[in-house]
Order: sequence, then structure tokens, then C-alpha cells
Amino acid sequence: MRPGAETDPNLSAELARHDWTAYRTFTGDGSKLPAAILALAAAESDEQALAGYWRLDNVLAVDGRLSEAAVPVTSCLLVAMDLAPPPGRKSILDLLNVIASGYEEHIDNEVVGRASVRTCVEMMAARRDVFVEELFASGNASCVDILLMCAVHVEGVLGDVERAFDVALSLPSCLSIREHIEIARDDLPGRA
Repeated sequence: MRPGAETDPNLSAELARHDWTAYRTFTGDGSKLPAAILALAAAESDEQALAGYWRLDNVLAVDGRLSEAAVPVTSCLLVAMDLAPPPGRKSILDLLNVIASGYEEHIDNEVVGRASVRTCVEMMAARRDVFVEELFASGNASCVDILLMCAVHVEGVLGDVERAFDVALSLPSCLSIREHIEIARDDLPGRA
């Protein structure tokens, strides 16, 4: 495990803030989620990051249906993404995208509880500068989708997201996802 993730006081405090056994997931209670978050925050290889991703994804969300554990996991992933090496960070961004694009009303609500997508996306919107920086630096498509959901769900961020998309379209780092950005920009509220 990468030094820092397991002992980082901010991540430790955020993980400790939640009663994980009280949260329902698609595989039972959320008691295994903190260890999975720590492993993902420490993932130094693509293999470790992928394994960490699946330890969370198949527990937290199934086919876009979110469990109630999505809210505390989001708050912890937002702290963990600052600590994670590049492979772990990419998988954290991919998971945040799954959450931001998820469904809170679905057939499994009685089993896994209700997650507020809006609450999760509001937390992400408070850190949108990080997603913009990552988009500009690496052309990460998950950042495009997260920013789009921020503009859809959170009042007052539309202008920031629209400007970020406009800048990203001019950057060499975003050339490979240009069409993705254009589609997201067209999907922004008020663009129809």
C-alpha cells in the first residue's frame, strides 16, 4: 500500500465519520467499503486500480442503480483522489462518474436504500476545479461526464462548466475526446 493513503489524517477522519455497517449495498452492509477505498487510494498500478474499482463498483452500483452507500463513498473518494497515484486517481474518477450518472429511484431501493444523486453531485461540484484541471491535463472523459452532471444538478455552476468545455475543446490533451466534449456541451441545460 502506498505510504500516505492509509495514514492520511483527512482520509482517516472522513472514513471514521461514517457508520459503514449501517449502509446497505448490493452485497450486504458497507463494512468492507473503507478497506476498498483505502486500497484504491493506494493503487500504484493499473491492475491494483482495476481491482480496487471493482471492489467498490459491484458493491455500490449495479447497472447505474446506486445503493445508499453512494453518499458516504463519494465524500471519501473526493478526499482519496487527492492522495492517489495516477492509476488509482483515474479509477476514482471513473467511480465518481458512475455515481454522478447513477439512478436513485430503481427496483432495488427496498434492498439497498436510496442514494441521493443530487447530494453526491453537489459534493463533486464543490470540487469541480479539480475535475476541470484533470480534464485539461489528461483529457479524462469521466471528468467531462462529472462536470456535465454538476451543471445539470447544481445551480450556479453551468457557466463554469460551459467555459471549461470551451477551453478543453482547444487543448491538445483533449483532442481524443473532442466529440465527447461537444456532445456534453450540447447536453448542457438551456442548450436544446
